[in-house]
Amino acid sequence: MLDRLLPNLLSVGLQLRAAFLLRRFHRRANSQIDQWSTVDKSAFATLTIGGHDLGFSDIVWHCVITPNTARWGSTNRANCEDAESKARGLLQGELRGRLTETYLRILKKATKEGFKLYVAGYPQFFNDQTSDCDMSSFHYWWGGYNATTDWPSYRTVFLTTDLGAELNALVTGLNDVIQAAIGDANQQYESHAVYYANVDTGFTGNR
Repeated sequence: MLDRLLPNLLSVGLQLRAAFLLRRFHRRANSQIDQWSTVDKSAFATLTIGGHDLGFSDIVWHCVITPNTARWGSTNRANCEDAESKARGLLQGELRGRLTETYLRILKKATKEGFKLYVAGYPQFFNDQTSDCDMSSFHYWWGGYNATTDWPSYRTVFLTTDLGAELNALVTGLNDVIQAAIGDANQQYESHAVYYANVDTGFTGNR
């Protein structure tokens, strides 16, 4: 019985966590927009939003630096996968609509004619096309270019191409949602007033 119920319980838990994060995201965004006091003088605004609310800090904590040495490597990996699942749940859920709503609130508050909003995406973290860093680690305590394996606990997380591709996929997924929300906002506003700023290409060759 439990093995059949557990997947559903986990799914409900992730949905509740996602709903909590979105409510917090909405309150914070609204508060910052309400504090915007130069609306009559601003010809444009720049915005970066979404990464914090997906829990990117949790992902870095559990998937990359893993500073808690009291845990086994398998526990760190489970926490990493949980953080990634929460992020995917938000990407596949209401985040697009929430971002669209935030962009529209900014456009409607701006009073200067021809106002433009530039929304920056996020850069991918790693170069997942090379194995040069497969034995490197950003571990909080034991990181380095040729880091120790920490046998038999295996608490050191290595920057393998698989991990890089895994985390990069979350970044590109968020960027896709941001661009989709920009398209939705422009369509609803009936004007091309929101623009996507691709910052990822600037990191090519520097990861």
